[in-house]
Amino acid sequence: MKDLSHLRTGPGCSWFELAIGSAKKNTAILGFIKYAVRERYEEFDGFIEDYQTEPRKSGISLSGHVLIDFYEHPPAALKTLLEARRHDHTLDECPYCGFPRAPETLDHFLPKESWPEYSIFSDNLVPQCRDCAPIKGVKYFCEHENQPFFLHPIYSPALSTLRFKIEVTIVKGKLVFSPAFSIPESITDADEKRISAHLKNLHIKQRIVDYCDEQYRHWIRIAQSKPCDIKSIFESRLSERECDPYPNNWATAFYQGVLKNQNAVRELQRHVVSKPLRSNGAHRLI
Repeated sequence: MKDLSHLRTGPGCSWFELAIGSAKKNTAILGFIKYAVRERYEEFDGFIEDYQTEPRKSGISLSGHVLIDFYEHPPAALKTLLEARRHDHTLDECPYCGFPRAPETLDHFLPKESWPEYSIFSDNLVPQCRDCAPIKGVKYFCEHENQPFFLHPIYSPALSTLRFKIEVTIVKGKLVFSPAFSIPESITDADEKRISAHLKNLHIKQRIVDYCDEQYRHWIRIAQSKPCDIKSIFESRLSERECDPYPNNWATAFYQGVLKNQNAVRELQRHVVSKPLRSNGAHRLI
């Protein structure tokens, strides 16, 4: 997972000014709350860094629906910025969980339902995969642990140090996947505790297992459809990636895990068809 600190703008985010300057009908209301919103922007960094204290309640709850509407139905200039944050991020995996696909949605780290003043605040908007979105939902602060349920990928570089390893074994003729996680020794005990909670609350271990099971079925289907060399294909996939003993991507960890177990490679290769499939007849373009 990549370090997203370069996305951090601080309280100088100009998106709110774009909203005020737009032609939407309810911009007048933004004028009445602009000083309260800017004050909250100034407090945001402190809320994230002082993570053992839950942010104080919203100061604009009565007009918060207006800011939420500007997020859900943005004017043109603001929509361009939101779409860029949602799609033009150059990410190949979710910064929250490491799912190996470009995230397609945005998460409000401080949920807009509770803190609407941050609905269009760029530092509160994080690219996120569609599997993390319903799990994270509107949850933020765990009173039992006295800390947020999740780490903020833009403010928490510790997430980018997380690495994955997948051990592959064979049980009753089927590949079984066991994920493990690694962090540098330089990570503090407090950050290690927060990373562990983040992994647990996003169900990442089970989701990696589910991903590997799906990939296993996927490669069986490929093997059954055409002659191929599974080992060579997996080695080729790895050569296209930045690899180390503990990768930061589920897909890389999957390929590494299978290749480290020759019996697992043979199990997949066993499904490969021995001859090219015959065509049922001539084909024509339509």
